[in-house]
Amino acid sequence: MNADEDKWDLLRGTYEDNPVMIRARQFAGGIDRAAYPIRLNVFWRMTAPDENGLASSADAPILRAFEERLVQAVDHDGQSVLSVVITCNGQREYVLHTADASEFLRRLTEMPQEEDPYPIEIHKTDDPDWDYDQAVTETT
Repeated sequence: MNADEDKWDLLRGTYEDNPVMIRARQFAGGIDRAAYPIRLNVFWRMTAPDENGLASSADAPILRAFEERLVQAVDHDGQSVLSVVITCNGQREYVLHTADASEFLRRLTEMPQEEDPYPIEIHKTDDPDWDYDQAVTETT
């Protein structure tokens, strides 16, 4: 898997009458989804979203830096894969898949941070067929 070759689809829609933006990864060489049966939803509540609940110019660089660090920590070698990024209602959700949630958390903990800890919440779910990804992208 070479993340540099992957493309991202940008989807726009609404959720509860609010705009939603979704980036969905298209794995260039395909991906063995069964190798990543655990879904990790990493939620980041923005401090200053714009009037539509999307990333403001204040939040955008912080979110971009976090995503770059996250990908470098867990995705660069295929330990986990980032598949979808959803922005809506003042929140960004990073959808990742892994075979080893403990290793993901270890790498996340060791990744560079700003002075304050990242304001994230993580939910872990068994999702061997990646049903969530499909549901999110099909409803947009």
